[in-house]
Amino acid sequence: MHLRPYQQTLINDTRNKGGNMRNEKHMHGLSNNQVYRHWINMKSRCNNPNSSKYHLYGGKGISVCEEWEIDVRIFYNWAIENGYKKGLTLDRIDGNGNYEPSNCRWATYTQQARNSTQNHLLTYKGQTKCIYEWAEYLGISKKMLSERIRRGWSVERALITPNTKTHKRGDISHGITTLSRSIGK
Repeated sequence: MHLRPYQQTLINDTRNKGGNMRNEKHMHGLSNNQVYRHWINMKSRCNNPNSSKYHLYGGKGISVCEEWEIDVRIFYNWAIENGYKKGLTLDRIDGNGNYEPSNCRWATYTQQARNSTQNHLLTYKGQTKCIYEWAEYLGISKKMLSERIRRGWSVERALITPNTKTHKRGDISHGITTLSRSIGK
C-alpha cells in the first residue's frame, strides 16, 4: 500500500476497538482525493437511477464488485497499485462487464473513448479499428469517413477512396499509401 503516514493513520483510526467501522464516510481520509471522486462517480453511475448516466451503466445491469462497493480504501489500494495518475480515467476493458479489478484499468480520455461500446468498428484486411482510429491512421477526416459509412459505402471503398476535394484525380493520398504498405494489397 502506497499511503502517506497521515493517510495510514486515518485509515487505522476508522476502526474502533471492536473492529467495526465508525463514521466510515468521513474517517477514511480520502474525501479530498481524486480517486475518491472516481469511486463515488462509479457507484453513482451503477446504483443511482437519478444519475444522468445511470441508463448506460446500472440501467444495463453493470454493477460494482462487492469489495469496491463497500470500502473506498480497497478501491484506493487497487487504484494506486494499478497505475493511477492524475488525469487518467477509470476504464472498463469489457464495456459490457462490471467494475471489478480484473475488468478495469486507468486510461487516458482518448483510450477510453476508443473502448466505448458506442464506437463503430471497421475491419479491413484483418485489422479492426474504430472510425476515429482509421481516420487518424489514414490522415483523413473522421467526419468524412463516418459519412461514407453512413451512406452505405463498403469499408474498403470508404478507406481507400481519396478525398477528391484535396487530391487531384490520379493522385494517391498518403493515407492510402500508408494503408497499402502496412496491410498489403
